[in-house]
Amino acid sequence: MGVPSFQQLMLPALQTIGQRYDEISISGLEDEVSKALKISVEERQLRLPSGNQTLFANRLNWARSYLSRRGLSSFPDVATVARPTEAASFSLRG
Repeated sequence: MGVPSFQQLMLPALQTIGQRYDEISISGLEDEVSKALKISVEERQLRLPSGNQTLFANRLNWARSYLSRRGLSSFPDVATVARPTEAASFSLRG
């Protein structure tokens, strides 16, 4: 399958964030989304050409960024993500 694009990660990330009533760490979000999409350990370990970050983390960070720009997630802390308070009644049905 390969590592999904950031566009393909947006819905699973939004669903994971939407199912929670509290903050989730960035690494916790990575774990939950990768499990939901059945991404292998090998695929999660692929690195960008710079070697500074994994490809999966990079694409998930872009997805989080776009969700935040649309008001569908927030960054209460540098290492966490959460639903914005005004979207507390927002729910996703799958």
